[in-house]
Amino acid sequence: MFKPIGRSKAPNWSQIPRNVKRAMKGPVKRRLPEYPKDITGDWGHNPDFSADYKQGSNQVSVQSEPKGPNRQIWIWMVEGTGLHGPKHKAYPIYPKRAKVLAFPSVYTPRTTPAGGVKGPGKSSGPTIFAAKVDRQGVTHPGMEKRPLVTLWVKSVVEWFVPMMREVIMKSARGA
Repeated sequence: MFKPIGRSKAPNWSQIPRNVKRAMKGPVKRRLPEYPKDITGDWGHNPDFSADYKQGSNQVSVQSEPKGPNRQIWIWMVEGTGLHGPKHKAYPIYPKRAKVLAFPSVYTPRTTPAGGVKGPGKSSGPTIFAAKVDRQGVTHPGMEKRPLVTLWVKSVVEWFVPMMREVIMKSARGA
C-alpha cells in the first residue's frame, strides 16, 4: 500500500490568494515606506511616504511614492538636477528673501551618488556670499542623482520574498 511522505492531506490551494491579499493589506503595506522614511527622516523638508493597496481582477499590489508638498525634493534626489538631471543644463539661482546668496563652503551629503547612506548631511566651513547685482544669480551645476529607488527595491526584496514564501507555504499547508 502507498503511504504519502511527509504530508497527510492535499495542499489547500484556495487559501493562498486570500492570505496573500491579507499580507499585502497588512504587513507589506505598513513596511513598504520604511526605507525612504529612514533616508528622509532628518531632511529639513522631508516628503511623506505611505503605501496604497490596489486590487484588480487578477492581481493585488502595494505602491509607495512620495506625497505632500515636499515630494519634489525626493524626485530631484532620484532624477538629479541641472547637468546631472533630465534637462542636462546648469541653472541660475537667485536670492529670494535676501540681498545676497549665502551658502556654506563645505557640505557633506547624507546620501552618496554611488548609493547608500554614508554622510551626516551637514554643512560646515566658512560661508560664501554671492552679491545680487541686477538679478545676476549664481549658475548651479546641479546635483547627481541618487539610486535611492534601486536601493529601496533591494531592501524590500530582502524581506518581501521570504515573507510571501512563508505566507504561501502556510496557506498551502492549511496552517
